[in-house]
Amino acid sequence: TCIQDLFTQLWSSSSEQSAPQVGNRMCLQVLQLVAEDCTDSDFNSKISTKRRNDILIGLNEVSSQFLPLLYRSLEQIATLTQARTSIHQMRTYLLLHQQRVATMTPEQAAAYQAEEAKIKGSSLIIADTLRCLEKFCRSMPLEWIMSPQHDFCAAFFHLMREPTENINLLAVECLEQLALRGKLTYTQWSQWIQDLPQAVQQTNQLIAQETEYLQVQE
Repeated sequence: TCIQDLFTQLWSSSSEQSAPQVGNRMCLQVLQLVAEDCTDSDFNSKISTKRRNDILIGLNEVSSQFLPLLYRSLEQIATLTQARTSIHQMRTYLLLHQQRVATMTPEQAAAYQAEEAKIKGSSLIIADTLRCLEKFCRSMPLEWIMSPQHDFCAAFFHLMREPTENINLLAVECLEQLALRGKLTYTQWSQWIQDLPQAVQQTNQLIAQETEYLQVQE
């Protein structure tokens, strides 16, 4: 299928850190557009019902191939978190030594910029993935999002802690769309209620940390 070819040619060729993973982002944007055309009332009037159903059937048949890739994209939060931690440590060092970002040595500046590049690249991929998944959460099969193999809901709760590129807001939008469908079981609702306080607490801790290292003057 077109989706299979797209992911084979673009996603695999962009598996390493690039500027910033252009192939991956193209795949995600195409998936998002396809989902919009098939499910969004503002878009789906442009194609016939039969064609729309054919596309949905095709997507479902190849979902086992692209859903793991989307989940793997969200796992880039590990790279983003490590890079943010490194930036925090660098800014703390500058603060303790009464330095500014603008007065860093060339070696310090190179290391700082490398971590910033990691933050930018990984955060854009995560944000694009969440925008795509938000369309899936609206009307695609719940099994896509809530399977034991790839628990996207747990990932959404985890990503609520990350403010870069509005990742936290995009994650909440995904959860909101799932909740609005009214198809969650009692067990699933209970798990959400248990996960939410911890996610909010850790988000507040991250905001406090952000405020601390932003004291370093640019």
